Amino acid sequence: MNKPMTRKKPETEKKKKRTLIRDLILMLCLLCIDQVTKYAARMLEPDQYYVILDHVLEIRPIENTGGPLGILEGQTFLFVFVALIMIFCAVYMLVKSPNTPRFTPLHIALTVVISGSLGNVTDRLFHGSVTDFISLYGIHFPAFNLSDLFVATGIVVFIGLFLFKYREKDLLFLDIKQKKFREMK
Repeated sequence: MNKPMTRKKPETEKKKKRTLIRDLILMLCLLCIDQVTKYAARMLEPDQYYVILDHVLEIRPIENTGGPLGILEGQTFLFVFVALIMIFCAVYMLVKSPNTPRFTPLHIALTVVISGSLGNVTDRLFHGSVTDFISLYGIHFPAFNLSDLFVATGIVVFIGLFLFKYREKDLLFLDIKQKKFREMK
């Protein structure tokens, strides 16, 4: 016989909604900061640059139609498609993750990755390229932007959490098998 489905407690649902709203606010703040800095960089002349830290850091706008290190130049559709898949997966994990303090770092890491991905997707869709403007002086490292920094930082934290903090039992919330399908077997 089928058991009636139990409903989450209303207080638990409210807490989860508050957590997701907090995540959304952080995401929108980071996205706004990214877009404002890119706008400011686009206002500079292409050959104009500003030294922030002498022999360390410069602001130098560069339009990048490729991916990291300029690979796959002109493949906007591919980068938008991959970013949207990454955003979808991260949102799924945010919604499914338990609403406990243990998973707060995961929420923050995923939110940072989503905002960075959205920042670069926004650039690709509205400008046809990504505005990179942060240059490290003296080393041969490509220019980047805050979205790139958000994605890289969020992914490093995400991997660190999965390697050092969470165990297999902590990740059962990611099980996409539905209970009703297991019962039918």
